[in-house]
Amino acid sequence: MVTKRVRVLTISIQLLFLLMTPLAVFSQSNAEKRKIFTQAETYFLYEEYELANPLYLLLETADNMNIKYKIGTCYLNIPGEKEKAIPYLEQAVRNASYESKTASLNEKRAPLDAYFFLGKAYLVNNQVDKALKTFTTFKKLAQETENKGGMKNVEFVDQAIQATKLALELQIAPVLFTKENLGKEINQGALNNNPAVSFDGNTLVFTERRGINSTLYYSRKENDTWSKPVELAPLINAGNDCSSCSLNKDGTLLFLYKTDNYDGNIYYSEFIKNKWTPVRKLNSNINTKYYESHAAISADGKRLYFTSNREGGFGGLDIYVSERDASGDWGPPVNLGPGVNTPFNEDTPFVTANDSLLYFCSEGHNSIGGYDIFRSRKTGNTWSKPENVGYPVNTTDDDKFFQPHNNGDNAFYAMPTEYKREEIFYLSFTGLEEETYEKFDLASIPPATGIDSSRFYNNLVLSDLNDQSVDESEVLFYTV
Repeated sequence: MVTKRVRVLTISIQLLFLLMTPLAVFSQSNAEKRKIFTQAETYFLYEEYELANPLYLLLETADNMNIKYKIGTCYLNIPGEKEKAIPYLEQAVRNASYESKTASLNEKRAPLDAYFFLGKAYLVNNQVDKALKTFTTFKKLAQETENKGGMKNVEFVDQAIQATKLALELQIAPVLFTKENLGKEINQGALNNNPAVSFDGNTLVFTERRGINSTLYYSRKENDTWSKPVELAPLINAGNDCSSCSLNKDGTLLFLYKTDNYDGNIYYSEFIKNKWTPVRKLNSNINTKYYESHAAISADGKRLYFTSNREGGFGGLDIYVSERDASGDWGPPVNLGPGVNTPFNEDTPFVTANDSLLYFCSEGHNSIGGYDIFRSRKTGNTWSKPENVGYPVNTTDDDKFFQPHNNGDNAFYAMPTEYKREEIFYLSFTGLEEETYEKFDLASIPPATGIDSSRFYNNLVLSDLNDQSVDESEVLFYTV
């Protein structure tokens, strides 16, 4: 049986061959074109954009706006390449149609939602005014299709317009914080993210992305310094499709996510006798035939907050909570309700040590583009209306996996640092109050009428500021 690693290698060799083959070959072979297109569509369907894009590029022609749409959409979903999406999508909208049969190789027209993705491309590249104009145009065009059956998920357009307007507001008043890079020992790879940290702050497990694969690293804090990370995934049989989720209070229980052939499931591993155990899948109250993407445990170990797109929710991915039953296993979950969950996706929930704050990311609420980080406060058994944690923690791109620490005064968070590089930082939000000034009422100042100003200033001499012979203590400086 061929392993996934070998299959990926085989695919890579095939792609290399295709990229080195003269394009004239493909202009003479419709069968070969169809084969390339089918393979690209498969990758595209499973969101493997980095594999799909080289194949679409082979099929690009000056008059095929459908292929340009697909290339632009791929770039929009590849970290570090999102700016490249704009010129392709700008071309695609020149010939975009509701009638486009985008799954056909022979289709030259882009689908109408090319406008939506162009708006997103403008937004994530901080061309906010262009984004707003493009989303507004798309909404108008989408409304014109209602007599033909209409477009699906048009509510995403309204959300995008709202996000664009809010982005302009939040960027004017950025939230204050400091950040400290966790260092070269931790951030050895190019893409380091999903920093799961124990509540006591002494254990760290994070994910390093390697193309379509990923692995886990584990580090302990020793003398206030993170130890050299140890690759954990091979030690716990986690495979190369795993991502870190969360740790318990003392760093002895790890939750992680595995793609599992696009099913999406939550696993765990325990640290027993100085050794991590092989991963085991959580029970059927947590994992279902639907998609589960993240889980985080409370500090007391009694509750598990996780995300799932199972039936009965309020949108896509919703946040649920499960409590340990008498046997110590996880019981039937409860949806956190419409106050937290929206018709869009919520993901990566975390609770603080005092169990009073819930941090999560959402495409809904008042996001400024894609996923944003939100915070909700617990009063009794009720969670308050989520609040956006602000710009620039949140950007116009997707912002996920905010690991709070010290009850939200600090956080571990992965941020882009340069082209195709993401590093883990320690953020601090305390002691950074903006400078304030005593307010006074201008109307309370008595008018200076009837006063001869010459009584205050006399015998003034005008001098050039470059004149070094002037005694500054005797000079009134002013501008003209």
